[in-house]
Amino acid sequence: MGFLFSLERVRNDAIPTLSAFPILRDEIMRELRSFPAIVAGSVYGSSMRGDVSTRSDMDMFLVYETAERNRVSQMLRRLSDRARSVHISLHASIHSVDAAARTDRYGPSFRETWNRMRTAGLLIGEPECYYRALFPYDVQTEMSNKIYRYVGKVRRQQRQFAGLPRSRGWLDRQLERWYADSVRPAHVHVNVARWLLLWRDGTLGDDSKHSVTRRLLASGEFASIHETFESVRDLDAGYNRLLRKMRRGEISGAEYTYGVRALLNALLPANVFLLSEAHRITTGNLRPIHVAA
Repeated sequence: MGFLFSLERVRNDAIPTLSAFPILRDEIMRELRSFPAIVAGSVYGSSMRGDVSTRSDMDMFLVYETAERNRVSQMLRRLSDRARSVHISLHASIHSVDAAARTDRYGPSFRETWNRMRTAGLLIGEPECYYRALFPYDVQTEMSNKIYRYVGKVRRQQRQFAGLPRSRGWLDRQLERWYADSVRPAHVHVNVARWLLLWRDGTLGDDSKHSVTRRLLASGEFASIHETFESVRDLDAGYNRLLRKMRRGEISGAEYTYGVRALLNALLPANVFLLSEAHRITTGNLRPIHVAA
């Protein structure tokens, strides 16, 4: 689940190996621990949970002493260069101590995530001390707000994709932009599952992809999205098969490109529906939101 790779990236075999993720994770943690200006930080997500795939990115956050911006920027360039060298998209959320106190990037649900990092021995410092602006509200409000923001985000993504000039190589260029920015349209449904379960329960427990997918599909409370959720899961599995065939030389580049384009034409409106319906559920709006294909 995750990235859709450009044809050029597949042809050049510029796709990470599973073994590259723990190696890069450990290198990043050593760098962060050796840097006195870092007061809180970690690598998290699938790299911490252990359910990483070759289509994953690597999530990192850190809080640094405000006066050390230039030195921290140099360190981040080194880490980004290292990630690129092994074809991993590094998704970094970076805040100075001053900025961390004002941002709404992390909400109260991250207490659970940070505790997992502590248990795994991957957490530096106490981020709760720095992200002070995030805890006036509860997890349910946090998830409702997050879903609301992402409805707009995926709508814009769908419109932008539909409006792209169809010049030669347009799809490859777009997929590379998404890769650089850690945009993963085939991962949205997993986020929807996590956010809805957090909204309902206030906690996740096992937050792996397979666990949250199974629990969402077992819940009658979310029955209105089951059909679309399962179709997106099938699209994602279909892309895995398409990717394997391309890497084995069983299909042509044109067939691969056509398959990715067809997938996105189905996937992007499905993402809009999932988030729109999740927004309806979390705000108590009883009128279903209909999304044009």
